[in-house]
Amino acid sequence: MRKVIRVLLPLVALGAGIAVMVALVKSKPGAKKKAMDHRGTLVEVQTVKMEAHSVDVYANGTVAAEYTQVVSPEVGGRIIWLNDDIEVGSRFQAKEKVARIDGRDYYLAIQQQKAAVDSARTALEIEQGRRKIAEREWKAMGGKTAPKGSLALREPQLRTARMQIKAARSGLLRSKLTASKTLVRAPFNGIVIDKRASLRQLVMPGTPLITLASTDRFLVEVSVPLRRLDWIKVPGIDGVKAEEGSAVEVRQSVGEKYVVRMGRVIRMNARLDPRGRMAQLIISIEDPLNLNKDVKRPALDTKLDKAQLSGLPMLINAFVNVRIVGKQVHKAIEVPRIALHEGKLVYVRTQDNTLDIRHVHIVWRLKSAVLVDKGLADGDQIITSPLAVPLEGMKLRVAKPRVKAKTKPKAKPAPAKPSGADRAQGAAAKPAPAKKIANEGKRPATSASKR
Repeated sequence: MRKVIRVLLPLVALGAGIAVMVALVKSKPGAKKKAMDHRGTLVEVQTVKMEAHSVDVYANGTVAAEYTQVVSPEVGGRIIWLNDDIEVGSRFQAKEKVARIDGRDYYLAIQQQKAAVDSARTALEIEQGRRKIAEREWKAMGGKTAPKGSLALREPQLRTARMQIKAARSGLLRSKLTASKTLVRAPFNGIVIDKRASLRQLVMPGTPLITLASTDRFLVEVSVPLRRLDWIKVPGIDGVKAEEGSAVEVRQSVGEKYVVRMGRVIRMNARLDPRGRMAQLIISIEDPLNLNKDVKRPALDTKLDKAQLSGLPMLINAFVNVRIVGKQVHKAIEVPRIALHEGKLVYVRTQDNTLDIRHVHIVWRLKSAVLVDKGLADGDQIITSPLAVPLEGMKLRVAKPRVKAKTKPKAKPAPAKPSGADRAQGAAAKPAPAKKIANEGKRPATSASKR
């Protein structure tokens, strides 16, 4: 009997547990089905605006002087005077004296020609006297009016004497002109870039003395793709006047700063660049060294800060970056490149929070954005965040704009604790309290004073 009870008790307990579990399972509440709530893909949007934009064309070039001329004498001789300012880098004004050639031989030739003029004048006076004598003799012989050019009245001799005076005067003028060429002057405002002359040097006509580069105007030649010429105003093309060429910002890098000058497109080369088959534009910079205060310079139009501008002059042969201010696009939308997909698609959020894929027409490409004139409207919200699988009409949800965390103001540094020496020095410099000073006058009598 005991063995049966031992066997049945576990079975009864197991059955009771199974019954309780079944009762619990049957008594649990049933799960209700609920439709899935799809809130939409989280995206970031940017509202665009239709407005006018200025198109800028960027290029590179090298600065060159408008004129570069070798200054040389027109006559030969020895240099007896040389301008002390003739050094590489020095500046010369137009018609300023450069050198003087020994002209003693030429001044002697002037004296000789003056004597020749006086001799020819004397010969003319003598011939005029002979003519008067011939006229009296002709009348005394009862002759009628002599024919024109008659030898009897010495008209050929008189004409020859007059021609000799003209020849002598021409020789005098030639001698004076040759003597004036002994003084060599600068042909234009320029800067010396090469010097070869020295004092007491024997030179011949055409011997190079110095090389001058003009400073009134610098030129920059840049190469521009042909497809961008329509955006640039070039004088002489499409009725553009000489003073209406596109404005140009010219930058020369000098370390962390830039030398900036404003120029203007003045003409286009007649041939393409043989290497890149691009158009060559000529840009002029008036008074690049800021030497002439009377020159009207265009206002400085640059995107650089004043701290980035340098006061150094612009140098010849410097490599520069230019920004040509082209024509304006009157109605266009600037779209950041991050919002452009496959080169021509833009994702737009519609008013009912769905995705609309637009094909846009790009009129100009900037460094970090593009200008679109077709495909978008003023006030459209373009999506600037990436989408894994963009589908037309998919539901969207706009993310809240990011708020920059406020930076806490820097705590003021605690004053440094004075060292022992500083405390001692401060104590010495600090005046004693007034009570202590007053008590010093009433010191108690010492034992010696009592005695």
